[in-house]
Amino acid sequence: MSIYANSPSARITVLTILSLFVVADVFGNILVCLVVLRNPSMRTAMNLILVNLALCDITVAIGMTSKYILTELISHPTGDFGKYLCTFITSGNLTWVGGLASVFCLVSLSYERYSAIVNPYDIHKRITKRKAVWFSVASWIMSMIICVPEFIGYDYYITRQGCFQKWPFPWLPKAYSMFWLFVVGIIPISLMVFFYSRIVHTLWFQSKRDPELAQQAALRYRKSVTKMLIVISVIYIIGWMPTLCVFVLVFWSKAFQVGQVIGAVTAILVVFNSAVNPYAYALQSKEFRKRLKSYIFCCQCRLVVLPVNDTYTQHSVALNQPHVNKAFVADQNIELQSYNKRSQTCLKKEG
Repeated sequence: MSIYANSPSARITVLTILSLFVVADVFGNILVCLVVLRNPSMRTAMNLILVNLALCDITVAIGMTSKYILTELISHPTGDFGKYLCTFITSGNLTWVGGLASVFCLVSLSYERYSAIVNPYDIHKRITKRKAVWFSVASWIMSMIICVPEFIGYDYYITRQGCFQKWPFPWLPKAYSMFWLFVVGIIPISLMVFFYSRIVHTLWFQSKRDPELAQQAALRYRKSVTKMLIVISVIYIIGWMPTLCVFVLVFWSKAFQVGQVIGAVTAILVVFNSAVNPYAYALQSKEFRKRLKSYIFCCQCRLVVLPVNDTYTQHSVALNQPHVNKAFVADQNIELQSYNKRSQTCLKKEG
């Protein structure tokens, strides 16, 4: 589907911006996956969800590439093959699948932080690594099921030079667009606002200043992670809400037409949302920044730094709680000391 078909210079500009965002998206999110999966100390529940979010962002980039960039490079076939190509590739439906799975990840991240910070001793509500994996799998299954109508009725129209969808019932697109507005926009945003407001209130207004350096470091880490997740959630809202609103207006208002400017802006915002996430991690998280630098600049000595984990940093408090498994906390304390020794050894070698 061409953007600015009547203006070559504008088309080249938009496609260049999209291409740069796609490259940044794929490159950055692959690095995120490598950083987490190749470093055992980074495989926390939160980081595993971030890996799934990175896969969602890569899927969005693939969908936008097939819709706006691939169609500029090939002559789109017609007939049955052209119809199948439209349905699964050049219509960009993968963008919707990846986008829907990403919002499930963002809600999962907000709940994971909420349970770890607001209810740190309620073990049954905590998201473990096993639960994080199951949540990630469930997010893809749910997104594929919800996106089934997106793969119905597509065909390539020679006269319009693009892939367009013909809905089987006139009421279906109206209902489906409103469904997307609520399921992908209003409901998840409301949940994230609730979770993060409680987290911010707990960290910034209820936390007492502890004289112990370990507790101060833990509080700083939690605040940094919270700011990082709030940033990527706000970026999601900026990137996807205009597209969802346009999706609703197209089917509910006969007077509304998606012009060249609106089409280009919404496409750029969606790719921007997916591309910027890895760099938000690097800016807000010192841990991610160190790991990303080690891959980019090929450092031979990889620091073994254990992320500040709520279970570890609260061991002194947890041991005084009668309902907490003290043996488990003691084991984690020993593991933390082991990681610290390995980290110091690596630092000496690097020096």
